[in-house]
Amino acid sequence: MGQSISAKLLFIPIALAVLAGCGSSFDWKGTWVGDRGYKAKMGEDPGIAGTASKVSITITGDNTFTAVDGGIAIEGDTTADGDRLILKPIRVMGAAADRTGPPFNTPMLLQHRPDGTATLGHEGKTDSLVIHRT
Repeated sequence: MGQSISAKLLFIPIALAVLAGCGSSFDWKGTWVGDRGYKAKMGEDPGIAGTASKVSITITGDNTFTAVDGGIAIEGDTTADGDRLILKPIRVMGAAADRTGPPFNTPMLLQHRPDGTATLGHEGKTDSLVIHRT
C-alpha cells in the first residue's frame, strides 16, 4: 500500500506539468508587422500601393488589439487558442465592425511559427501573410 501512495504522489507533479503545457504559453503582446509586397502599376500612386501593402497589429495585455491593415484601422478583442490567437474586430474605422463587410468584419487568425514569426490569415482561407514582431 505504501508503494501505491508513493506512485500516486509521483503522478501528481507529472500530471500538473503536462496540463501546464496544454494552454498557450506564447506571449503575443507587442507590435507585429508585415508587408504584402504590393507594387504600384503604371500610373498608380506608389504611396497608395505602399499603404495598401502594410499591416501593423498591436496586441495588448488586456486581450485587445489595434491594427492598421491596408490603411484601415481596426480594433477588437483577442482570444488565445493553443498556438493561435484569434482577433475579433469590434470597430473598423471607428464604426461597429458588424456594419462593415468582409474581410474587415471577420475574425483574423495569428498562427505562431517555430522561427518566432507568425502568419496572419482568416478562418477557412488559404491566403496568409508572414508577420514579425518589431
